[in-house]
Amino acid sequence: AAASFGPGTAPSTEHHGMSQLGAFTDATYMLTAVFRVFDPSIEKHLPEVYLIATGQILTFLFAIAWTLTWFYNPEIVRSNPLKDRIGYNNVCVGFDSPPAVYVAQVLFIPQAYLVFQFALLDWKRSVLVRDRLSAFQFHLSRVTDILFMISISLFSLVFVIPPEKSHWGHSLAFIQFIVVWFLVIAANVYEQAEPIPLKSKIYLVVFGSSSFAF
Repeated sequence: AAASFGPGTAPSTEHHGMSQLGAFTDATYMLTAVFRVFDPSIEKHLPEVYLIATGQILTFLFAIAWTLTWFYNPEIVRSNPLKDRIGYNNVCVGFDSPPAVYVAQVLFIPQAYLVFQFALLDWKRSVLVRDRLSAFQFHLSRVTDILFMISISLFSLVFVIPPEKSHWGHSLAFIQFIVVWFLVIAANVYEQAEPIPLKSKIYLVVFGSSSFAF
């Protein structure tokens, strides 16, 4: 359990026995990661906690943006360039117009921070445990970490390329992030020394299927 800072106490860490894969399937982590990474009483985190928190921030961004769009610009939901082009509303529609786009842009900042934190910590961990990794696992982890940082930077183009100007430029800025995010998780699972549990395989399949459904 986490302990708080105080006289005569040491900073707490995340669960010592938690594995990389365990973080993805532990209910506590899946529900509270975003609070854990900003909790000053927890000194050390698994890199995966930052990755999970990224998903929580993105989900919150979608929920807030779509709520604002539904109340302030419901006509956008019924008719917009993306729907006219592909036949349905993808999640980008929710933050394509004011005031939702303003809120989404602000929430993007902590999301970018979490992505960079994960990528840099995962890179460092790969170096520290390189002896137990194959050359392919090591380089795959490094490449996906680099791609993740580049990808979140490109994601910001969603806010500056409106679908009215370029539906492909707008959509691809978002789609590429979802695809790279899946690759990062797949690489993270693949680099494990332990046998991959069934629930982790199921998580990867479900996440991958929903990612490519976009």
